Parts: sequence; structure tokens; C-alpha cells
Amino acid sequence: MARILLLLGLLVLALFWAFGRRRDGTGQAPGGRDPVAPSSGPQPMVGCAHCGLHLPQAEAVQDGEGRWFCSEDHRARGGRV
Repeated sequence: MARILLLLGLLVLALFWAFGRRRDGTGQAPGGRDPVAPSSGPQPMVGCAHCGLHLPQAEAVQDGEGRWFCSEDHRARGGRV
């Protein structure tokens, strides 16, 4: 009886291991990002001129006067309220 339970446990572990790995052989979990992958480096941060939220410059919206905003809606509303 103990042998059957041991074999069943090993089978369950092997199935978890097999289906928990990526199909391309990288060993990463499917659909997830590698948490230790190096980023492209530090990005400049800017503050929204309307609400003050800080966000990466690449995600911000700039108006004609050089002010940065977190969204098109805040750009349309203008500076601080």
C-alpha cells in the first residue's frame, strides 16, 4: 500500500512539474514575466502638471508649453486645479 501511495505522489509531482513549465523550454511560468529580467535601465520620471502623479516620461503626454501630464484628459484640463 505504501508503494502505491509513493508512486501516486511521484506521478502527481511529475505532472505538476511538466505542466508548470513553459512549452518553449525556458522554464518560466506561462503568461508571466521573468521577475529577475533586467530592465532597459532607469527611465526619467515626470510629474503630471494637473494632479502631480509621477510616471515614466515615455508614458506621459506633453502639451505645447512643455508641461507633462498623466493622460490626455488632464492635458485637456490644463495645469493644477
